[in-house]
Amino acid sequence: MTASLIQDRPAPHPIWRAGRIRYESALALPIEDRTLEHGLGLFETVRTWRGEPRLWARHRRRLLDSAQRLGLPLDPADLPSAADLIQLVHACRSPQVSPQADAALRVNVSGGGDRPGSCLVWATLRQWLDPDPFGLSPHDQDAWMTRPGLILDISAVSLGRVDPLARFKTLNYWTRRWVFEHRAPGSDEVIVADTDGLWLEASRSNLFWVRGQTLFTTATDRPILPGVMRGLVLEVAGRLWKIEECAGLDPTTELACVDELFLTNAARGLMPVAAILGRWRAPQGERPGPVASALAQAIRESLSNQSINGEID
Repeated sequence: MTASLIQDRPAPHPIWRAGRIRYESALALPIEDRTLEHGLGLFETVRTWRGEPRLWARHRRRLLDSAQRLGLPLDPADLPSAADLIQLVHACRSPQVSPQADAALRVNVSGGGDRPGSCLVWATLRQWLDPDPFGLSPHDQDAWMTRPGLILDISAVSLGRVDPLARFKTLNYWTRRWVFEHRAPGSDEVIVADTDGLWLEASRSNLFWVRGQTLFTTATDRPILPGVMRGLVLEVAGRLWKIEECAGLDPTTELACVDELFLTNAARGLMPVAAILGRWRAPQGERPGPVASALAQAIRESLSNQSINGEID
């Protein structure tokens, strides 16, 4: 019986912590850490593109900026390097995982205590992903162009105008998760509005919409999370279209004039929207529209030329 129980135990999960690969049992938070006391802390979800975390430098900058703004005692030297994250991917890869599979990694920062540098930092592999959603190979590009768009719901939960944590990716992520899990059956994501009814973002993605020759998105002075992929899209789109960052999308006056709508997320890339339940359908049907398609091509080229240090080669 004892031998059987030992055999049935799940294999220990590798994690990255303090410069090397360990197992999850090596992670222990001090009882005085503010993650346990107040739920404070930060995290980033970082995906690999062809095996490399090419946007890690952007995630790292956001982590450091958020920690400074929230007063967390994070030492920048405690964060992993891109090479550390690649090492974690290799440690987690098993024979059952496709060699072409990319990974979604989570870098966590605890709330720490009163002592400088007391934040604990560790990284885990959350899941294996299909090769990149932008299609760095011609075959994947064709798959991206033919995949159906998302179906969105509208959340019954509104965001207040003043939410001090809305702009940060904190460990206290329950509101966003609750919103996502209570979406309507058949929908893929859910839009969140403010108390005035303006659509701001989705539960785990940033919101973009197109009217004519202008690309719109919610401004970062609103209670939204300024996503890493959102930032990359704005950089690329600024060379192609007029961009307007605004208070949000007013569905009562603007929705009928929207030509395209899409979401962005660092792990899932750019996601065209086919319909919003009971409110809107994309004029182009389920296929990506011309702006989303052109943006995907431009981002594909940017990622192909971007090193793991976040610089253009």
